[in-house]
Amino acid sequence: MAFTSQSLVFRAPACLPIGRLAAPSSAGRVALRGCAASSPVAVATVTSTLTAGSDGGDERKEAKLWGGRFEEGVTDAVERFTESVSYDWQLYKYDIMGSKAHASMLASQGLITAGDRDIILEGLDQIERLIQEGKFEWRKDQEDVHMNIEAALIERVAIDAVSDRDFVLEFLAANSIAAVHLSRIGEEWVLWASEEFGFLTPSDKVSTGSSIMPQKKNPDPMELVRGKSARVVGDLMTVLTLCKGLPQAYNRDLQEDKEPLFDSVKAILGMLEVCTEFAQNIAFNSKRIQSSLPGGHPDATTLADYLVKKGVPFRTSHEIAGKSVALCVSKNCQLAELQLEDLKLKGFHPGIEADVYEYLGVENAVNKFISYGSTGSNQVKKQLEDWRIQLGISS
Repeated sequence: MAFTSQSLVFRAPACLPIGRLAAPSSAGRVALRGCAASSPVAVATVTSTLTAGSDGGDERKEAKLWGGRFEEGVTDAVERFTESVSYDWQLYKYDIMGSKAHASMLASQGLITAGDRDIILEGLDQIERLIQEGKFEWRKDQEDVHMNIEAALIERVAIDAVSDRDFVLEFLAANSIAAVHLSRIGEEWVLWASEEFGFLTPSDKVSTGSSIMPQKKNPDPMELVRGKSARVVGDLMTVLTLCKGLPQAYNRDLQEDKEPLFDSVKAILGMLEVCTEFAQNIAFNSKRIQSSLPGGHPDATTLADYLVKKGVPFRTSHEIAGKSVALCVSKNCQLAELQLEDLKLKGFHPGIEADVYEYLGVENAVNKFISYGSTGSNQVKKQLEDWRIQLGISS
């Protein structure tokens, strides 16, 4: 391999397949140009820094791996005298083999993802091709073969490593979605525990009182779940706002992603724990629930469905069901309490038969919905069974 101090231009048959990897952009390093899909060739400029002797020194010196202890860098003469890359570059194939094995081990142990491993392996393959084609830039300030290959790899794949916070955002987004679901459950349970609804009664274990109203028994944990969901969503918004204006590469701003991340984890774990506790310590008031179900005539929809099955156009069925509800309001009764003669003879529809009562009443109406995931009792039981199996809960 020849080392020169001059720049040269070469033509490659096609752009390097970089996939998700970042193309290098530092001045003087391998820079791909003209890589549009319509271009059959890529033009690159390669500049070697291994000069025979330059009094001006190398302006692109980088800190040594061992340089933390030192306040000044070595002189150009010491750099030239101690470098080894001019001959140990020949070990590149073995160094790359070792790095590939190490990346594969990290993935197999779960320390990096399979996707990260593949990006690293692809980057190493690119570097190996450049070396084999004589197009790799060996830099004496990188001291040896391994440091050269490591620096080139970081240049290709490390934009994700240093500036990307998608993994944090995705995690916070998942927490936010979970928090919104828990908040909606909390809202319903707070309403259902109120005097106006009275659908459930929380036990003393998950209730608090009032310092001014001695009669109060409050479902405070669920009110706080509802409130803390805003905090979790806010943590996501904080990091989104943090990232939106940053340039590529690492910026100190990213230090600020830690507090919202940790806060989100603490909040969502607490919400999950207290929701579980609350669910295990409530009693549903079935009589109160049952008495409230007919309100609003929910079986009017299934009456319309019944008429459609009898061949009545839905627009007409909708009107007939609406008139039936108006009759119920005037009689202060439910649809299931109307006489068949009322439904048949009072201008509704003569095709209504006795089987209409199979569609009327709350329980009948609910159980007429039998499609997958619907509200019919059989479908609800099926969903519960599916989740029991997924969660490993014994019946």
